[in-house]
Amino acid sequence: SWMDKWLAVNETTKRVLLSIKEDNSMNEGRIFSELQELLPAGTNLFVGNSMPIRDCDTFFHCMEKPVKIYANRGANGIDGVVSTALGVSAAGEPTVLVIGDLSFFHDMNGLLAARMLKRDMTIIIVNNDGGGIFSFLPQSNEKECFEELFGTPHGLDFSHVIEMYGGRFSRVRDWRQFRKACEES
Repeated sequence: SWMDKWLAVNETTKRVLLSIKEDNSMNEGRIFSELQELLPAGTNLFVGNSMPIRDCDTFFHCMEKPVKIYANRGANGIDGVVSTALGVSAAGEPTVLVIGDLSFFHDMNGLLAARMLKRDMTIIIVNNDGGGIFSFLPQSNEKECFEELFGTPHGLDFSHVIEMYGGRFSRVRDWRQFRKACEES
């Protein structure tokens, strides 16, 4: 029947997508397959826009463990994501935010509220030095000005910002370190 074919295609697709865990390079999509195993039941997963929300949709699959997924579109996709995630964390459940570097940069001062309200939240910053999603869009063909206008490299080290607001920063270089940092957080 049509339903049996659809379910078979779904299972095959899921199996292929899960093969991302065989790739030991640090890649954005694998963050969500790792988190699927690492997050405790009852965790709020807040997902930033652009690539993180697309990677979550692709690599974070249905499961029995209850995890609530939240997102905030904003006017340009990066407005107030840190602040909104902190608002979600105020309900008291453990909250993990996965956010791109430009979105984090845009709302990093939202961390002041975390310090003032004594809120704990795990923030995973996908620091690929700019707007990675734009390389998938038509403007990537504009070789002369693409990097400056759309790639927007910044070269920033966010550890100082995290520490300025009293947070603890971990830089991970492999998946073992990623799992350890998430479990400790």
